[in-house]
Amino acid sequence: MNNMLPLSSTKRTIIANAIIVLIAIGGVGFFYYQISQTIQKGEELRKDLAFEQQRQKQLRSIRHLVEDTASQRQRLRTYFIPQEGVPEYINTVEKLAKEAEVPLAITSVGVESYGSDSTDGTQNTTQDNTQSGNAGDASGSESAPLEKVVLQLSVKEASWARTYHFLRLLEELPRLQRVVDMSVSRNQEEETPGWNSRFVVHAIKLTSHTNESDS
Repeated sequence: MNNMLPLSSTKRTIIANAIIVLIAIGGVGFFYYQISQTIQKGEELRKDLAFEQQRQKQLRSIRHLVEDTASQRQRLRTYFIPQEGVPEYINTVEKLAKEAEVPLAITSVGVESYGSDSTDGTQNTTQDNTQSGNAGDASGSESAPLEKVVLQLSVKEASWARTYHFLRLLEELPRLQRVVDMSVSRNQEEETPGWNSRFVVHAIKLTSHTNESDS
């Protein structure tokens, strides 16, 4: 025997309405969830777009800076010995010695990585002990952007005025260079009066790595 009483039409209506309300609330919640997800994705896209626009703006600024400073950078490069310019630099030094009328001998030529501390040329990567001054370029480090040319110069039996004039001409060369060591002694022999001098010169040289990064 079934003891359950049949639901009245009013109760059935209330239950049906409650179910409809729950379904509607769930649908509205899902709808708002979808809206929030869409808004969040839109915000992320907006940030990505703003970042990309800023990056493009910075790239344009860099390109304009590179273009605007091309002449200045080219002028700056003239103060460095070119990658293959060591022989030409040595020839220039020899011409200055002839102009100053001093008997110059280039006793050593070396190329080493920039930043090494040697002043006497004993740690050079490449050395040429001939007096012709024809030295090949050698890289102390493939990744080093700059190299250092080390010249050992000797002047014998020259007057101090001419020796000093040669040094002045050397210092006036439009190159990044300096005399790092110098010794001067007077010749004691009466037959050959004059001064004997020895100089060590460092000059900065560009490398292939520098040329590639600047192009």
